[in-house]
Amino acid sequence: MLGRRLDRYIGLFFVWHFVLCLLGVVVLYVLLDTFAKLDDFIEQESVAAFLRWIVIYHAYHVPALLTQFFPLVTLLAGVIAIARLARYNELNAIKAVGVSLHRAVAPMFACAVAVAALGAANQEFLVPALAPELVNIRARGTARDTYDDLSSPDRNNRAMVWVERLEYALPGFELRGIEVRSKPKPVQHSKDEPAQHAKASPSGRKPGDLHIRNAHGLWVERWLFLCPDPDPKSPRGEALSGEGEWTAFDYMAIPTREDATTFTMPRKPKAGAPPVMVRIQGERDGGQVEITFLSSSWTYKGSLQLILGGQLTPPLGGEEAPAPIFIQAALWRPQEKLWLGRANTYRVSETRRDEVITDGEPLPLTIPPSDLIKSEGDPTLKSFRELLRSENEPPALRQKKLVILHGRIAFPLASVVLLLVAVPLLFQQEGGKSTWVGMGLALLVSMGFYFVNYLSQLAGQNPQGLLAGAPALAAWLPVLLFGALGGVLMARMNT
Repeated sequence: MLGRRLDRYIGLFFVWHFVLCLLGVVVLYVLLDTFAKLDDFIEQESVAAFLRWIVIYHAYHVPALLTQFFPLVTLLAGVIAIARLARYNELNAIKAVGVSLHRAVAPMFACAVAVAALGAANQEFLVPALAPELVNIRARGTARDTYDDLSSPDRNNRAMVWVERLEYALPGFELRGIEVRSKPKPVQHSKDEPAQHAKASPSGRKPGDLHIRNAHGLWVERWLFLCPDPDPKSPRGEALSGEGEWTAFDYMAIPTREDATTFTMPRKPKAGAPPVMVRIQGERDGGQVEITFLSSSWTYKGSLQLILGGQLTPPLGGEEAPAPIFIQAALWRPQEKLWLGRANTYRVSETRRDEVITDGEPLPLTIPPSDLIKSEGDPTLKSFRELLRSENEPPALRQKKLVILHGRIAFPLASVVLLLVAVPLLFQQEGGKSTWVGMGLALLVSMGFYFVNYLSQLAGQNPQGLLAGAPALAAWLPVLLFGALGGVLMARMNT
């Protein structure tokens, strides 16, 4: 009878502190997050709309973060509850009737197990149900310019697209009158042999050289995309062929030098002043090219959308199925509703495998950036069943999903593991008599766990990480380490 009453008393005492700590952590998060995103919230039309948007935004975001909050809240509630029981000598009374401290805190660990189950259920059922609206709210309510690991089906092309990084609002320059020339490579000659010159074409141009004139393009990040000028009065870009003939071309993509993004555009020259020529360097097929344009022919552009790294995977269809397309860079053209990109794939024949390079032409990808952002590409918003579906996904995304899958089982147990470490530390160091010391210990233990968990996840999800080949170990390592430490400390605790 005493055991049942004691269990109910300590269990309800813990639950009461858990609710208070949860409210405190949530309120603190909402306040900090509101101030961090104040520039986005303040754009509302009125004070009522401002407050309403804050409530709606966090009403969808807080449930998605509850599973991450639960271990810290459980730890705080446990140590504060035990410290208060010790402060009023209730633990001494419990020990006086022959009940050990291990038995006394058992109801708290039972509640921690229930919290772990609640966190897993929240992540499995509530978060996926809120995911579509949550993604829309993120897109509307935040001013993010960079998105990582986006994955979505492109139904028009019956393919799955994975984007390593999407720059959503990059500034750039619209240029006219661009000229591109290959830079000559130095030829090494031996001392004993005469110089051998490449056979020139009738125009004097060597095979493989690049010469473009009157081109129009967009320069964004480290990429220059040459494309048709929307102004019909502007001359069409031309390229010089190996036979010395100028022929019109449509698209081309040239990566520029690394410091090109910090290049300062000169001011427009005064009327009657000679034009100032601007030259930057670029690369093409491993060779160096020189890009020239007039300073009076550029226009500043903002909010350009650029994909940097990705993969387009066609559906499986047997041996005749097309190979995946690996995207280096792709620029969204809203006028034509297409992506211009530099990408490569391969074509397999009976005798060999040939590489195929898309050099600035439109890619077989039509999903606009806004829909790509709104896609449910974030694995943390998916249920366990949805994460198990890995059809037509690139290896990097599949590896990340495997770590998250194991983490769905391992991370909720952190509520029990952290309490297992903090309780004996509280008694061994301070006798369980100081609430403030208990809170300090709880914060230190939780910070250590979250830090180790972050490093472990990073080492497992990164293809070059130390735990890239062991997704299960990456997810379970923090739980195993802190669980073993807690078991040792509990065994040494003086009861």
